[in-house]
Amino acid sequence: MKFANDGTAEAPVDFVDLMADVLDDATLVEDSITAEEPLTAQLGDQRLAITGSVPAGETRTVTYQVTVNAADALGDQQLGNFVVPADPENPGTEQPPAECEEGSQLCTENPVPLPNLDVAKSVDPASGTAVAPGQTLTYTLKFANDGTAEAPVDFVDLMADVLDDATLVEDSITAEEPLTAQLGDQRLAITGSVPAGETRTVTYQVTVNAADALGDQQLGNFVVPADPENPGTEQPPAECEEGSQLCTENPVPLPNPSPTPTEPTEDPTPTEPTEDPTPTEPTEDPTPTEPTERPNDDLANTGIAGFSTAVLIGLVLLGTGTMAVIVGRRRNQH
Repeated sequence: MKFANDGTAEAPVDFVDLMADVLDDATLVEDSITAEEPLTAQLGDQRLAITGSVPAGETRTVTYQVTVNAADALGDQQLGNFVVPADPENPGTEQPPAECEEGSQLCTENPVPLPNLDVAKSVDPASGTAVAPGQTLTYTLKFANDGTAEAPVDFVDLMADVLDDATLVEDSITAEEPLTAQLGDQRLAITGSVPAGETRTVTYQVTVNAADALGDQQLGNFVVPADPENPGTEQPPAECEEGSQLCTENPVPLPNPSPTPTEPTEDPTPTEPTEDPTPTEPTEDPTPTEPTERPNDDLANTGIAGFSTAVLIGLVLLGTGTMAVIVGRRRNQH
């Protein structure tokens, strides 16, 4: 702040520098406040009270420094600073004007433009859609910057869980300038920047492998921020959460083989069951009779039977004759 006195007498100084709209976005550098004598500058409650005087025809200055905060510690992203006359009757109640009018030398404004990068990936057919061997899928990564400053881009598209089930279509990787996309070790490194208020895209295509060349039958794809300190070590999340715009999933279901149906054989014509015969009452066993001798004349008069009879008669006669001879001899001996 410059206090110039081009008059002919010493000029008193009693002003307040309102720093509230600076210190919501920045931090005062320690010991940076300086005031040329006979001026003094006293900080309190985000107000810098400047008092003293400036000799006739001379100039005195007061300076200080601030450092803009990190992006996540900013306020309204506008460093607005006003110097106003002090109110001696109500010190500490001074307020800035509604705005810093163009050309005013009593105020300054410095915006803090920031990028606001939104990253989203999609696939056609849409995530969750089942795909089949031989089908081609198109992946699109969109980098949209709706902030007020150029947005740097440094992301990695992790393709390992895609390329175990599919093959990258040759020359299908495209990146809109100033983005670049470099494939290596099943990772697509995407770097560059996106101008404020603009969008850039990266696309590529894959074709699903044949059934006998599939991996886990799930095309899972994740885009993650690059790790500049450990490049190539980025890992995907444990799962693709529902509604996430940083991942896609497409299952590759395969039909289960079913046996070839055979023609049914005709059942034989059923036969009528036969009725069980009516059981009969058991009859009493007949009273056994003594066997009777069969008379000789009942035998069949065959040659063998006649021969047997003759032999038997002969034996009888022979025995009778023998007995008669023995008896006769015994009588003659007496």
